[in-house]
Amino acid sequence: MDGNSWRRDDTPEDDQQRLAQALVETARVINQSLKLDEVLQLILKTIGNVVPHDAANIMLVENGVAKITAVNGYEKIGVEKPILLNQRREIRSVPTLWRMAQTGEPIVISDTRQSSEWTNFASSGWILSFLSTPILHKGKTIGFINLNCSTLGFYSNYHAERLRSFADQAAIAIENARLYEKAQDELAVRKKIELELQATMNELESRVEQRTAQLKNMNEQLHRELQRRQKAERALETERTSLAKRVEERTAELSSVNAELARAAHLKDAFLANMSHELRTPLNAIINVAETLEEQVYGSLNDRQLQAVRTQEASAAHLLSLINDILDLSKIGSGKLELVLDIVPI
Repeated sequence: MDGNSWRRDDTPEDDQQRLAQALVETARVINQSLKLDEVLQLILKTIGNVVPHDAANIMLVENGVAKITAVNGYEKIGVEKPILLNQRREIRSVPTLWRMAQTGEPIVISDTRQSSEWTNFASSGWILSFLSTPILHKGKTIGFINLNCSTLGFYSNYHAERLRSFADQAAIAIENARLYEKAQDELAVRKKIELELQATMNELESRVEQRTAQLKNMNEQLHRELQRRQKAERALETERTSLAKRVEERTAELSSVNAELARAAHLKDAFLANMSHELRTPLNAIINVAETLEEQVYGSLNDRQLQAVRTQEASAAHLLSLINDILDLSKIGSGKLELVLDIVPI
């Protein structure tokens, strides 16, 4: 049997004192760690100080299923540890577990061969005596402590009471470990969230920096484009001013030329008027005199004289025709030419 702190010759007073000391020592030991696996192993290691046994295991309950989470002592009787660990039992299908879950009381089986509540499993054939108690926390069954013994009729209600007292200490240690693990898990989740949040913030900062750089680049480009446009507008304004000046100068030049043209046209008109008056009048007189001579009003003319008069008349008429043509050109220029419609031989 594991443990030697309990003797059958103890008085009730000695036994209670030894139990109290054992529980105090047990509480001190199992509270040394907050890791659940270590707490469960410490519970199995110290349980022999309260109740002797050949092998022991702890089952933890989750969603109506009890799973063997920690074992001790099975190697000595030839049962390999991995065979037992993580085995699952549906509480409703195992009479001993179901009764403890319903009553919250420990159960003692002095002879597993004769008990209707005992359930044989592949690795439990060597067990003749069985003691188990529920691990209760705030009235809820969170697990079971199972003690196995190869001695027939070994366990009694006495052992059950001692084990129940021990289970109360174990429940506190298990819940503390669970709370610690839960806190660690929450801390890990929080750290993960913080890391993800930090990564997100870093990414956002990077995006903000990139966007800021892009905006800065765009602003610089816009500023350069604005400067270019302002420069182009100034150049265009300068060109407009220069063009206006050149147009003004050209307009002045054209005004001057137009004035000269007008003066020339005036001179031309004056010249033509003088020509019409000064040339046509003498020519008409010459033609009239020639015609009078040709008609021999002033006396008869010989053939040579008559021919000379005719030549004089023809030349004067031709010259008068040229002057009339020049006057017609002048009328065409001024838009005052009058067309004479008549029938002419082609």
